[in-house]
Amino acid sequence: MTMTLEDAFKNSKSLHPDIKIGFTMFKKLKPENVRKISETNRRSCLCQVCCNFALKIEALKKHIKSIETPNNKEQFTKINLEKEQISAVTLCQYQDTPKASCIERTCQMCSTEKIMDYFKVITDESQDMNLTWYQWGPIEINKGNKIKRCVSCLPKETALVHFLPEMKKDLAVYPAHIFRAKWQQKQMRNCIDNLKHGSIAMVMDFSENYGCLFQSEVQSGFFDRNQVTIHPMMIYYKMKDEEDTKETLVKHAIIGISEDNKHDADAVLQFEDQALQIVVKEAGMQIKEVHQWTDGCAAQYKGKKSFADISLRKTTTVYRNFFETSQGKNVCDGLGAIVKNACYQAVISSKKIIANAQDVFDHCEEKLTSVKSVTEGEGKTVSKRQFILVSGIKRDRPETKVDTLKGTRKLHSVRSIGQNYKFQTRKLSCYCLFCLDGNGQCQNAEYCQPWEEQSLRLLQDTGGDPASNMEIDHHQQDSDGIRSEGLNNQQSYVNGTSNIVGNDSHTENVLDSEKHFQPSMFVIVAVKFPTQRGNSVTIYTLDKFSILMAMNFILNT
Repeated sequence: MTMTLEDAFKNSKSLHPDIKIGFTMFKKLKPENVRKISETNRRSCLCQVCCNFALKIEALKKHIKSIETPNNKEQFTKINLEKEQISAVTLCQYQDTPKASCIERTCQMCSTEKIMDYFKVITDESQDMNLTWYQWGPIEINKGNKIKRCVSCLPKETALVHFLPEMKKDLAVYPAHIFRAKWQQKQMRNCIDNLKHGSIAMVMDFSENYGCLFQSEVQSGFFDRNQVTIHPMMIYYKMKDEEDTKETLVKHAIIGISEDNKHDADAVLQFEDQALQIVVKEAGMQIKEVHQWTDGCAAQYKGKKSFADISLRKTTTVYRNFFETSQGKNVCDGLGAIVKNACYQAVISSKKIIANAQDVFDHCEEKLTSVKSVTEGEGKTVSKRQFILVSGIKRDRPETKVDTLKGTRKLHSVRSIGQNYKFQTRKLSCYCLFCLDGNGQCQNAEYCQPWEEQSLRLLQDTGGDPASNMEIDHHQQDSDGIRSEGLNNQQSYVNGTSNIVGNDSHTENVLDSEKHFQPSMFVIVAVKFPTQRGNSVTIYTLDKFSILMAMNFILNT
């Protein structure tokens, strides 16, 4: 139903005033196949690209109904308004997979202009009529003294001749978006089906935090609930039975639980390492390759810290593959739901009090830990589920302070090569026979492109504040002969120094001009600032040009 029972009853009475029936009898006569509105009717975590395209199509369907007549009905019924069909109109004809040049919009034979001919029958009938639709986009909301940016569903209205160009903008990116989404899912299945001994596939994603609620809850507890982080990981690997030579596929679900609510690359590394230790211990095998499948969140899996961690792997080759944006629905969503539902049911039935991560871990370990064996045809599958409690996540790791890698949004696959701060990237993942064996040319090189080596530049910490770090290129450091002079307490206040700022008693900028003003050298400046507890000295590293410009400005003023 798209309305409440009360609204349906009022609507029925207005349409059929002669029928005498009460609301109670009206509810009893409701057919069983008609469902009432509930929370399950609401859909969330949808893709913005797909939603905007679908909303335009829905608006177009309503517009066609409004202008439909017996004379043009037959022509309108010939128009297929499915997303896939409209997208296919703008591409060259294909059987299974469109050409790479078509979906990237570099083909000279096809373009988004074809939809103008496809919808010509509609435009001829209602070219100047207005059409209303909705579109997801950014908005700004005034929150007192702050402007908050968020995404909302906004109403739009324009003539049909201006509506179709808006649809063309969506079609410029939609075919490639859907192709990448289906491609990555297909390659993940190929990866799992063709796992070798010593290789594992790992799907992981953060679930929505579990809010610790209680059966009888005070007011302050309702508005300030403790949050527990849940990080499900599904690990696939193959093992040989002792009695049989056939391999058994193991689906090993390891769900990480933590009191730490910061979902970042440091937390991911901690969850990942503990999960791999469990697999090594239980499977009794040495892991040579790890094929990871994650979403493209830069703070968690697809950022500079994550790339640094991957490049620092030496004994194990790590492949990290990324799903297309907003198209990463996977088994981890179900695992997270199992944990939260089990805790919720235990609380509302007054069986348990679950107040923190330790309570969640204890309850899940007691009720949800399982091992099942299923025989499917000639194959055998073993399903395991267990939990880990993670604490003490280390975030102060200087080895991961690297420069940002440009163009990461276009990458969907990276792998380690056993060299610090070096790894390889690829446009799309591929697990064809040649890529699995590592020999020969990739069968899908047209879409995936060859592996390309990337380097990360390490940022050196110069004294506490990461923002003041200097980029160090180790290959140029020796050849250029650039060095930074240190400043100790004896060098801070020496005779014959220059007062740069002036005669302000609260600020003293002191430097040894004869010692530090040399070609190709940096200058160390100590600035003393007054505080409530005394003077605070901050050290800055400046080059000669900046100091000369500052002194010239002060002398001229």
